[in-house]
Amino acid sequence: MDYKQAVKPTQFIIYGISGHLSRTKILPGLYGLEKSGMLPEQFHIVGTSRNSYTREQIKDLLSQNIPTIDHITLNNLCDRIQVVDINVQKKDFSKLKHALQDNEHQHGLCFDRVHYLALPPDLFEPIVKSIGNGVIDTDCKKEISNKILIEKPFGSDLASAKKIQSSLHRYFSEEDIYLVDHYLAKEPVENILYFIRNNPVFADVWNCKHIRRVEITAKEELGIENRGEFYDNVGALRDMFQSHLLEVLALLTLDQPYDLTDESIQAARLELLQNIKPFDPDTSVRGQYNGYKEEVGNPKSFTETYATTVTNIDTDQWRTTSFILSSGKRQEKKQTTAKIYFASDFSKIPTPNTLTFEFYPEHSVKLGVNLKEPGNEQTRFEELRFEFPSNQQGLTGYQTIVLAALNSDRSVFTSTEESLVNWQTIQPLLTAWSKDGEGLIEYNPQESLT
Repeated sequence: MDYKQAVKPTQFIIYGISGHLSRTKILPGLYGLEKSGMLPEQFHIVGTSRNSYTREQIKDLLSQNIPTIDHITLNNLCDRIQVVDINVQKKDFSKLKHALQDNEHQHGLCFDRVHYLALPPDLFEPIVKSIGNGVIDTDCKKEISNKILIEKPFGSDLASAKKIQSSLHRYFSEEDIYLVDHYLAKEPVENILYFIRNNPVFADVWNCKHIRRVEITAKEELGIENRGEFYDNVGALRDMFQSHLLEVLALLTLDQPYDLTDESIQAARLELLQNIKPFDPDTSVRGQYNGYKEEVGNPKSFTETYATTVTNIDTDQWRTTSFILSSGKRQEKKQTTAKIYFASDFSKIPTPNTLTFEFYPEHSVKLGVNLKEPGNEQTRFEELRFEFPSNQQGLTGYQTIVLAALNSDRSVFTSTEESLVNWQTIQPLLTAWSKDGEGLIEYNPQESLT
């Protein structure tokens, strides 16, 4: 996306400003945009919480997850923030309405609104209904836009996702719904599309005739980290495959759009996702690390903390290429990559050429080639690597998410249709794995499974 400063007067409403997501991701993202001067001049943050907050408490909230504090930036951002104490479950949004209205009267302006739902999914409905039914409308109603940002998981299966989509569409157009997938907002993931598009040397070999398999892998060293109740109802399949890994797969294999407008990118991703074959239990494996049951306090849990599956794309371009998606917690290291293995005549070239996109910990692209050994006729495999320096890695994922929403750029967000298609793709595994723990392998923490 184009990193341009947002300019439209905006009230940015964070539902659940004191929660984990807001503290660790959204507020640090806003701090980064404040520091780089990317926020609109007229920009106000209104947070909801069950408790009231003083200015000093707000500063503490901001400081918790910002490693190096610039106090001028911190104070400037604090000046933009107010917190209203409301209980969303009681559906009383009067204090929020008054706060939004007071900002309009104080500045003599009508502000567009961005609603960021940083709360559990079971609290979405009362918020969506309140916005849609005009509960927090003011005199500026006809002059402003309302956008809504929703974090994953978008539902828990295909049926629940359809229900949420129906509820949203009752009050919002699709253009005003922004489903957050922070992988799409990562600079190295955005680079996939530009790399393939702007290096025509790969154009003629970007198909199943020349690419044998693709491996997309997301490993995590950490476990569930005090999110036991949440994770035990989600698991690796819902947490990583339904959004992150399938969206990376789409970026790697989509038909290049004519242009890179957000509409074109979303349409190309959706078309590709619709052609991914549903995941097959017979070509999939699930695992759970030893000690997980004790962490979540559920001795009968068969929630997967690791999963891998092999799938195909039912198009002429990709039909015979194998796509292997893997993700797991408590692995030997934290690493996220997409690796392409090119076809080769193994009788002559034992090691196939490879192209690797590294998303974490490095941001790099590696090309694996075979070179002649000095002094003989043998070859050796080497990887040529281009690494992006840390000072050239752009905005962080959540800085990009906030800025893109302010600028109405939906290219780094998924559509509700994409989400439904992805649920449809993983549904066979959800169904098969919900019955019992048959086939669930146990592995030791820090054990490599890929």
